[in-house]
Parts: sequence; structure tokens; C-alpha cells
Amino acid sequence: MAFVGIAVRVTGGAPYLRGVVLDDPNAGDEDRFEFRPTATEDLPTQILGIADGLAGRLEVLTTPLIRVVVRLGDERQGHAKGPIQARTRTEGAVLYVARRFCVDVRALHGPDIGRACGTDRDGAEAQARTLMGAADWVVAGSAALAAQSL
Repeated sequence: MAFVGIAVRVTGGAPYLRGVVLDDPNAGDEDRFEFRPTATEDLPTQILGIADGLAGRLEVLTTPLIRVVVRLGDERQGHAKGPIQARTRTEGAVLYVARRFCVDVRALHGPDIGRACGTDRDGAEAQARTLMGAADWVVAGSAALAAQSL
């Protein structure tokens, strides 16, 4: 059985994806994956690259994919419209791709992730920090924990 958590973020105007696979005994060092398109490409090409990368990664899982949770970014005042649009468009593509490989695909915000883990957002992130050991992987890790807990 495999549970996958995914987070899409934007840096330097370009979206990128981080994913974590839990409970796949054959994942080994491949329990984390990341797709970062070239920032010089246009947004549709970047999104397509991320979607293709995710499809390739989900295709090679050797155990049944039980659930995928995509952690949605929080809409905060002060964030520029461009990065929010890039992230939400990429999240939509990611949800579409994940649905091709798994029937149970959820899109959850931070507080929902926390509730799924039996705590709040900060508690779920603390659990993910312990599991992942690296701050860069906390958001995707908390989504994977939620996928496993639901």
C-alpha cells in the first residue's frame, strides 16, 4: 500500500512540486520526489513538465496506491496574484494526474491536514518534521501523513 502527499509551491515565479510516498516498502530512497521546471519556460510548459513528472513517478509505484493528498496553499493577503495563479493552476493539473492513478484523491488546506492527522496544522507539521528530518519536506510530508491517516 502506498500513500502519497504532494505540495505545490512557487519560487522565483516558477511552480515546483514536492511529493512524499509512505508505506511503499519498495520505495527505498525514492520516498521523496521533486519536480522543478526551468524558470525560463512559459507557465503552461512548466505545468506540463510537473504533470508529466508526477505521472511518471506514480506509474512506477510497486504497491497499490491507496490515497493521494494534495496540500493546497493558503491564500494570504499580500501575496502577489501571479504566484497564486501559477500555484493554483499547477495544483489543478496535479489533481487531474493523481486522479488518473488513484480513486481517492483529496485536496486539503493546512487546517484540514491537521484534523486528518488528529491535531492541528502545526501539530501535523511537527509530526512531518520528525518523520522527514528536513524542513523543506514538511509540507509534502504532512500531506502524506494525512493521506495515511484518513
